[in-house]
Amino acid sequence: MGGVRCVSLFTLPQRKEVDIATITKKIKEPPKVKSTINLAQAIKDAESKVKETLGKDAEGFLLIKSDEEFLAYCEQAKKDGVVAIDTETTGLDAMLDNIVGVCLYSPSQKPMYAPINHLSPITKDKLGGQLSLEALKKGMELLKGSKCIFHNAYFDILIVYQATKVMLTAYWDTQISSHLLNENESHSLKDLYAKYILNNQVDATYFSDLFDGIPFCYIPPHVAVAYAAKDPLMTYKLFKFQENFLTEDSEGCKEYGLEKMAKFQREEVMPTLPVLIDMKLTGMEFDFDEAKILKEKYTKLKEDAVVAFNKSLEPFKEEIIAHNLPYPLNYNSSQQVKELFYAIAQIGIVYRKEPTGTGKNVRDAILALDRFKGKPIRTVVECLTKVKEYDKVISTFIDKLSEDAKLHGGRIYGNIRMTSTVTGRLAGSEPNLMQVPSKMKDIRRMFTAGEGNYLVSCDFSKQEPCCLASVCKDPALIETFHSGLDIYSKIASMIFNLPYEDCLEHNPDGSTNKDGKERRSVAKKVVLSILYSKGLKTLAEDLHADINKAQEVMDAVKTAFPVMAKWMDDTVREACRVGYEDNLFGRRRRWPELLKPSYEFIFPKGTDENTIAYQSAIFRGKLKRARFSDKFKVKQSIEAKGVRVIDNEAKQAEAKRQIVNFAIQSAAAAITMRAMRNVYNNQRLREIGCKLLMSVHDELIVKVPRKYAKEAVQLIEQCMIGAGEGLVVPLACDTEVSDRWYGEPVEVS
Repeated sequence: MGGVRCVSLFTLPQRKEVDIATITKKIKEPPKVKSTINLAQAIKDAESKVKETLGKDAEGFLLIKSDEEFLAYCEQAKKDGVVAIDTETTGLDAMLDNIVGVCLYSPSQKPMYAPINHLSPITKDKLGGQLSLEALKKGMELLKGSKCIFHNAYFDILIVYQATKVMLTAYWDTQISSHLLNENESHSLKDLYAKYILNNQVDATYFSDLFDGIPFCYIPPHVAVAYAAKDPLMTYKLFKFQENFLTEDSEGCKEYGLEKMAKFQREEVMPTLPVLIDMKLTGMEFDFDEAKILKEKYTKLKEDAVVAFNKSLEPFKEEIIAHNLPYPLNYNSSQQVKELFYAIAQIGIVYRKEPTGTGKNVRDAILALDRFKGKPIRTVVECLTKVKEYDKVISTFIDKLSEDAKLHGGRIYGNIRMTSTVTGRLAGSEPNLMQVPSKMKDIRRMFTAGEGNYLVSCDFSKQEPCCLASVCKDPALIETFHSGLDIYSKIASMIFNLPYEDCLEHNPDGSTNKDGKERRSVAKKVVLSILYSKGLKTLAEDLHADINKAQEVMDAVKTAFPVMAKWMDDTVREACRVGYEDNLFGRRRRWPELLKPSYEFIFPKGTDENTIAYQSAIFRGKLKRARFSDKFKVKQSIEAKGVRVIDNEAKQAEAKRQIVNFAIQSAAAAITMRAMRNVYNNQRLREIGCKLLMSVHDELIVKVPRKYAKEAVQLIEQCMIGAGEGLVVPLACDTEVSDRWYGEPVEVS
């Protein structure tokens, strides 16, 4: 581009100039169909598929075409006291996409489908004989007091609210419950129904099987009913199945020891759902002007980084050309970078899981290893890392978020879900605001509080170590927290057997205590190694030391905190015995692979049991005695005899590393959700107009009116600290107030 500034191409409007009419028009526009589809023929084919696969089911379904029929159905559902609800939509963006129809099922009635926004595939006009939005609103009002059952309530409640402004409450969410009951399987309604209700006897029929490429609004209602009305019926049946295991006084719950989990779902998980829905509806204001400034800044940084990268290749120029590669290399070509790393620079294997990789893990390993210090390849990797960082910031954050905000009228409406991680940690998506980098703090400045408001950022201080102390109950660790001293410096003094003052980051006069800072850093890395269940090799890399030194430091920690060390060993041993672990609050994590033998063998059909038992013992012994480098050859020799080998050893090793991590991470996740509920439900914070906007792991972002900022900060901190009820050590939090995320802190009075 030479001297032309890239910012000139970045022509997003300012926030005040966002054209709401254009956005509204887009919402009302009929959804686009893939250009390769002959819509009329595709609908005809879909009708045949539906008749063939769901024809018999459809005989028991209702297609409701009038407001009167719909309201009568809702009245009866209200009398039943329980109703399963599902929606059909034009897409998956709850803020922009339209509702196409609503599906209901209550126990005394047939499953039903009421079309609302089906269109003619020819004229794109709305078809007749459909439910009005007024009737939909009245029907939803009738159902507000019933036990409403959903599969993915987060989405359906948002869709209903956007269409009617009626806020439903989920009594049960079969997707959330399935995640609690077994986090290791698919949580698709169709998959769960086929597995638990049909006992895998009948295959589920998926949307893509029937209507692939056809927006649902173009499917004729008499065809749509056979597919749509089945969803609430499946949801209800799945709910009845799950209810036996997640209701505290039920037989199934008691039989499997799930009482604490049932309580956890009822008291902790389901009450968090309205909080997440409210956060979604509120969104975060986006500053287009700030985005333009950042685009200019990071484009220039990237251009400079590319120049530096090209220059760093000079020591390898002749060899690059000799390998018939372009010079300079294309930093975006993984194949060209791979050639440089392994064929030209001959770095060898630096990251075991990616022996010929070029990604972040490999680059980080090169930068961390002493053998590359002062070498030209390290300079190349440093420059390449910078280019990649700036490239990602521009494309993934500045450009993508700007386009998203433009589409949504100047706000970002990210999803925050409870069913995306095995630990219960909340996860973001579409867009994932949790991934907005904190390292480059100015990127977060694109999110603002809006006129007359501040953003209060409140994050837990040492939340995970607090959880560790609470689950292991080590007196020495607990005393460390209660001492009021810096936790990592105190731990360092115990590890190195030195006075506390010699392990502080700063001297009394404020100057840096170099040795103390290093000791504190070691202590923090070891604690994090325990919290994240890192192996000794990873700890050694973090400490820039060898395995023996890492072992020495880890042993010192276990000596300083013997109860914690015993708890770690006991927790892993018990999980290996039963195949699962329950956390502090009742959430369960399952590792079925821990209950399996290290190696399993599948013999040819007809092999007698005595031979299987005898040969299996021999094979298992050979594999256990073999060195790691020889195991592959041993497996090959066994499989040459016609016996298939299933190796569970690697999975078991990974599971053992996750056990302690789950205990800490899942407890921290539950505490963060508690804090969110505390803020959301605080009556005074509501009265003064505060809104919870976002959660980023252990940090909450709250919008507060400026005139109430001081009071709001005090209340938010109380809500955060109060979430630690039940912990053996007190929680603490750090708070900053600004007019934007990571903006200049302001003092409130």
